[in-house]
Amino acid sequence: MKDESELLPTEHHMAADHAMTWFKEWQLQNLQKYGMLREAVASTAMSGNRLAQVLHGTLERLVTGQPVSDRYLLGLCWYIKEIYLPGTKEKSN
Repeated sequence: MKDESELLPTEHHMAADHAMTWFKEWQLQNLQKYGMLREAVASTAMSGNRLAQVLHGTLERLVTGQPVSDRYLLGLCWYIKEIYLPGTKEKSN
């Protein structure tokens, strides 16, 4: 029996559509921050930081119009929200 909660191999996570829209809007509204983010991520990636390497690759694929996996896009958006949008981080008790 098929598990309805699992995505099909050809399906992307539905939240990725919203994430792409959010990312494009954030990028246009924050050009200076976006440029600084790209520079910081690229520099940190060169030092061997794995998170920065993945983020850098995702940003480069978006810039060049290459396909981006839903989980990479969602991860990028989550990272940007944690860094640039105060109050969106989870609060620990």
